[in-house]
Amino acid sequence: MAKRRYTTKRIGGMNWEVHLKGNEADLNILTEVFESDPLVTKEGDRYILKTSKLEGVEDSEPAFEIAENTLEIMSGVMKLNQDAFEPVSIVSLISSDGQKVVSHLTVLRHRGSAEFREQMGLPSWEEDAVFDTNRLITLADSDKSVHEFLKRWARGDTWENMYKILEHIEEDMSGERIHDLGWIKKVNYDDFKGTANSYSVIGLEARHGSYKDGPNQPMSKPDAKALIQTVCSEWLSKKWEQHNQK
Repeated sequence: MAKRRYTTKRIGGMNWEVHLKGNEADLNILTEVFESDPLVTKEGDRYILKTSKLEGVEDSEPAFEIAENTLEIMSGVMKLNQDAFEPVSIVSLISSDGQKVVSHLTVLRHRGSAEFREQMGLPSWEEDAVFDTNRLITLADSDKSVHEFLKRWARGDTWENMYKILEHIEEDMSGERIHDLGWIKKVNYDDFKGTANSYSVIGLEARHGSYKDGPNQPMSKPDAKALIQTVCSEWLSKKWEQHNQK
């Protein structure tokens, strides 16, 4: 893949606005979910993302990279709480002196539009949210492991990615197996891993390409996602306790 090209100039002491585009219903939800830092606001017909991380950044290349990273973390937050997604993109970065840096598609896989969720009988954001947004953003800023975890969630709920998320959490827990912590049962742990690894059960989505037998009780994709979300909930609660003890 070709490396993205940037136009980089020195433009002293400024702030940046990140202009977004996407389904208007979803953009409106972003203004309700992200109300501090990061902050999403509507100004006229424009939706603007602001973050303190962009304050004082003078070059357009690092500013764009910070904006991309912020959207990726936001994406992880939204994916944790929602199953249906719509794309939200960076349109451009505008500096306080008026310089414009136009992006290529930087997609935030956001929740499904309000119309879609209503048609599908899905609950509203307020009813469906499981993980506190402000806590996640705070942890992502202070804990490298949570930061990486949210970036992994932004990649979606494939079997391979969910497996990597489980490994990531276990590594953060000093290699302890999740079932030994009492968060889930060992049989469920084994069924998830066995299913995720088994080509004979889930085909091309499997981590392995051999036809070895799968587990005695193969796990469905919805059950696998529910299992991983349970693990994530326990882990994030523990991370928040540790954060408050500092």
